[in-house]
Amino acid sequence: GKWDEAEKQYEDILVIRPSYAFALEGLARVEKVRKNYPKALGLLKQAADIMPEFSFHEEMAVIYDLQGDAQKAKEKYLEVIAMLEADEKSGHSVALEMSRVYIKAGMYDLAVEQALKEYNQRPLNINVNETLAWASFKKKEMEKAREYIKVALSTGTKDPELLERASTIEKAG
Repeated sequence: GKWDEAEKQYEDILVIRPSYAFALEGLARVEKVRKNYPKALGLLKQAADIMPEFSFHEEMAVIYDLQGDAQKAKEKYLEVIAMLEADEKSGHSVALEMSRVYIKAGMYDLAVEQALKEYNQRPLNINVNETLAWASFKKKEMEKAREYIKVALSTGTKDPELLERASTIEKAG
């Protein structure tokens, strides 16, 4: 939450490495928190021009959602899915990442399908169970959501996003 300090760090990195895409992404996240969405998008586009990293495009989709532009967000999520599919064809395991993008895009059945691929490989993994819990929650399958979140919480994690999701699932009854 120390956004001014983070901004300074990213700017210092860019002095040394002006085309370091991940520092540009970091600055974009700072601007997103400040709700300066046009600047955040510009920084992310700059980063994406340097390196074809799916997470830059995914963050753009999130910002389009925050701006209320559901159509642009959906288009960008579909672009991210295509990028991940290309990674998968080249031999990378991207099922968990795919699942998370499908959740953000509101494609919950596909999200569960992808997450289950990972679950079959790593049934006790905290991230896999959190993702399955959230996808199940979005599908209004509360019993499954509670089962998966229980496994995710079994490690005693302090991850704030996971804890927030667990609380949301619990409150949903």
